[in-house]
Amino acid sequence: MKLKISNTALVCGAIVIFISLISIFVSIAINRIENDSRENIHQSLKTVLQTTQGALHLWIEEQLKVVSYAAANEEIKKLTNKLLQEYQHNIDLLNSKSVQKIQSLMANKYIIDHYKNFSIITNNCQ
Repeated sequence: MKLKISNTALVCGAIVIFISLISIFVSIAINRIENDSRENIHQSLKTVLQTTQGALHLWIEEQLKVVSYAAANEEIKKLTNKLLQEYQHNIDLLNSKSVQKIQSLMANKYIIDHYKNFSIITNNCQ
C-alpha cells in the first residue's frame, strides 16, 4: 500500500516547518537580546555603584579632615564645652555666640559653601 501525499499537504507541511523554524530563530534572538540587555544593565549599575562608592570615600576623607581639625583646635574645644553648658542652661543654641564663632572658624578654615552653613545639632535633633 502506497501512501499518497497531496501537493497541498506538502505545502502545508512546508509552511508549518518554515513557521516553526522562524519561531525558533525569533525566540533565540529575543533571548539573546534580553541577555545582552541584562548584561548591559548589570555593567551600568556596577559602574554607578563604583562611582558612588568612590565619591563617598572622598567625602568620608574630607569629613575626617574636618573632624580632625575641629578636634585639634583648642578654641573649638572651648567653644564646644561652652555650648554644652549653654545647652544645660536652656540657652538658645541657634542664636548662640559660640555657634557663630565656630561657624566663623570653620568658614575660615574651609572656604567651601557647604562649610559656611556649619551648624550644631543637639541630641534631641533641634
